[in-house]
Amino acid sequence: MPTLSWINKRQVNVNENQEKIFVIGHKNPDTDSICSAIAYADIKNRTMQEKKYVPKRAGQINEETQYVLNYFGVQAPGYIGNIGTQVKDMDIRSARRWTKPCL
Repeated sequence: MPTLSWINKRQVNVNENQEKIFVIGHKNPDTDSICSAIAYADIKNRTMQEKKYVPKRAGQINEETQYVLNYFGVQAPGYIGNIGTQVKDMDIRSARRWTKPCL
């Protein structure tokens, strides 16, 4: 059975003050969504040192996905139940100003 040791055993220096960014697929995750979140978080962690990217999931893992994760020896991403956008997530400084139309 092959293992993805580069994901499971890689040492990452995590600073206590380092901002965490959660990488999530879609709400009802399939194998592609889960594996993409894991791979993207790993790539970002290898190339970006100022933030910590953490793979997460927004729904339950199906049997096929669990089989793939078990086959490659990869731990399933943690579950996040509330993934709604919050006001603090929006960058309102870059939004265009709305003006009243001239009548």
